[in-house]
Order: sequence, then C-alpha cells, then structure tokens
Amino acid sequence: MIEEILRSSAFVLLAVILYQGLGFLWYGPLFGDLWRKEVCMKRISYREEEKRICASAQSAYIGVAMNSMVMAFVLYNLIIALHFSTFIYAVLLGLGIGAGFIIPSTLTTFLFEGRGIEKKSFALYIIDNAYPLLGLMLMGAVFSFAV
Repeated sequence: MIEEILRSSAFVLLAVILYQGLGFLWYGPLFGDLWRKEVCMKRISYREEEKRICASAQSAYIGVAMNSMVMAFVLYNLIIALHFSTFIYAVLLGLGIGAGFIIPSTLTTFLFEGRGIEKKSFALYIIDNAYPLLGLMLMGAVFSFAV
C-alpha cells in the first residue's frame, strides 16, 4: 500500500516537472517572443525591476506548480479508474481532456470577455491553449508507464 502511494506520487511529481519544463520551453525559446508581443510585454533586463519581478515570478511559479499538481493527480486517477494501461490510450485521454474541457472553456472566456478574435490575437489564444493540451498529453504518456 505505502509502496503504491510512493510510486504514484513519484509519477505525479515527474509529470509536474515535465509539464513545468514544457512551459519553460513553450513560453521561452519556442514561443516566448511571440507571446510577449501578443500580450504587449516588453523584454526588460533583470536588473531594472529585480525585486518586483522576483516576487511576482515566485508567486506565479508556485501557483502554476500547484495547478499542474492538481491536473496531474486528476489525470493519473482517471487513467487508473478507466484502466487505460496503454501509452496511446493515456495520451488520448490527455488530448480528450484538453480538447474537450480546457479549450472550449477558455474559448468561452475569450469570446465573452469582449476580446473576440477581432480584438485579441487568436495567435495568443492558440499559444496559451496548445500548452496545456500538449502538457496533458505528456502527462498521459508518463502515466502510461505507471499503470
């Protein structure tokens, strides 16, 4: 019993670390410049506002890590409950959750906040939603080795 809890916790932690790593790549080297442009952020040097940036970033990273932990825990338990023991089923479950719940709910927010496609960049919407979609698929891949 204890061994199973430790083992599942290790897989959840690994999935969270990989999800965070994907986020670092996604909003850094892959799409960071485009994302900053779309949200009208200037690239500032670290020394300009060191204290404010550190405090803000630490809070954000803690929040994102907790969010990732919840996502990983729920996905792991769904994979166990549904007996999705193969790689493809686990990845497809991540895709299904992302495509079926995350993307439609964020599209509703995108449209009803008065930021429709003509007012807010659809590229930003794609960048911001492809990350959790791919992240859930990555988590599903990790969890396929746990079951």
